[in-house]
Amino acid sequence: PSNPPLLPLSPLRKGRLAYPCSPMALRFVGAALLLAAACSGSPTDDAVSMVQRPMNPAEPHPDQKVDKERRKQKEVRKHTDEEQREHRLHENQLSEEQTRHEEDEVMKSHAVEEKSNKQTSLKAAYHEKEVRLVKADNDEKEHNYSERNAKRAAKAAQRALDMEEHRKREEEKKAKDLYAKTQHEGETDPQALEALLHPTEGK
Repeated sequence: PSNPPLLPLSPLRKGRLAYPCSPMALRFVGAALLLAAACSGSPTDDAVSMVQRPMNPAEPHPDQKVDKERRKQKEVRKHTDEEQREHRLHENQLSEEQTRHEEDEVMKSHAVEEKSNKQTSLKAAYHEKEVRLVKADNDEKEHNYSERNAKRAAKAAQRALDMEEHRKREEEKKAKDLYAKTQHEGETDPQALEALLHPTEGK
């Protein structure tokens, strides 16, 4: 079999030889050039330079890779810092809540202790007051009892004196009446008369 005729080299790449293109590909490229020139209004050379660019994007520049890696690392650090900040905030909140809880417990304990001490003091004061009131009442009762007893004793003594005086007056009256009676009847014995006048002296 005879070899197919060689296709002309593509003049699209300057300074280097390009692989042969098929007639259909050449027609496609020509149509693309005309369409690009018509749409953009740019010269044909600019359109040709656009077509000469590869269809697939080239690898990014090393500086772009470094920048991209830096941005990625920055995002990672930012995310890590944010997580650490949230963790610290959470730990601080837990610590503050624990501190407040402990302070509340201490205040409650102090309040309970203070209330207990106050109740104890009130009970002691009330008991002391009750003791004083009972003692004062007993002292008053004792004083009244002693005073009543003293009055009773004084009245009894005065009554005894009055009774003794009354008895003496009665006896003297009886003696005088008897003496007068004996005088009237003629009794002259001095001793008998003396016994009549003073009947208790010989007893």
